Amino acid sequence: MWRQFDRADTLVRVSGIGNPLAAIRPPLPVPLHWVVLPPPPETLWKLFACGYHDAAQWLAEHTEEGEAELLAEEEAPPSPGSHSGLP
Repeated sequence: MWRQFDRADTLVRVSGIGNPLAAIRPPLPVPLHWVVLPPPPETLWKLFACGYHDAAQWLAEHTEEGEAELLAEEEAPPSPGSHSGLP
């Protein structure tokens, strides 16, 4: 259930398993068994990088400050792995 406390609040829907109603989510469906049995660390880093990039894009589209930060962050990726594909 999505919730905001005040009508003036901005609600950002984030999903770690790929909920289609979320604003920030993995680009591919994530296997549900990863909730209990996580994948290898390399895959987790790629998933982290995907979320980081998606959050940066959302901020750039919805805030003026976010665009400047996105351009600065594009030069330095947040993780050692690539976010081009999950497993």
